Amino acid sequence: MPTRMLRATNAKQTHKLRPQTCVLWIPDASGYAANFGPSGLTVSNSPDQAYHLTEDEAEDLALRMRAQLGTRASIRPYYVQSPSYAGRA
Repeated sequence: MPTRMLRATNAKQTHKLRPQTCVLWIPDASGYAANFGPSGLTVSNSPDQAYHLTEDEAEDLALRMRAQLGTRASIRPYYVQSPSYAGRA
């Protein structure tokens, strides 16, 4: 039993970070991508109402927008603010 405990404490541990949540900024429309489908692209002024994607999903969607609509998109990180912090300046 002590040998097993020793191995467990010496084992390499990795800490995975949660994926970064991102939004897509559409410079030509001065807004964030809120909806993208066969009918076109809808943008929002607020990142809170935009698509919230992982980095990989955001990159894939940005490439599809470029290919299908010719629209440029910038991937931006999205940070959720807790309600208690949002009011501080």
